[in-house]
Amino acid sequence: MKRKTSCVAIAALVLASCGGGGGGTSTAGPTPGPPTPGQTALYTVPAQESLTQADVQRIIAQGVAEAQARGLPGNFVVVDRVGNVLVVFSMIGANQ
Repeated sequence: MKRKTSCVAIAALVLASCGGGGGGTSTAGPTPGPPTPGQTALYTVPAQESLTQADVQRIIAQGVAEAQARGLPGNFVVVDRVGNVLVVFSMIGANQ
């Protein structure tokens, strides 16, 4: 039971830390536009990259390999940067 609770807690923390889109409205004011030609941006906008199917399979394979090395079956969840669940994988014998 303790292992199941810790797995659920870890999954909740991972999902919560990814942020995500808020459904509420913001009253902070207008968003600033792009910098004028004389200004430089404060940061570089990250590229819109997504995980490929091969990336997700590699992540799961690494998790399974680590679980097998420790001799403990596990449950694995892969989410994208927004928190959308991409895959859930449970090893045989893992607490559900």
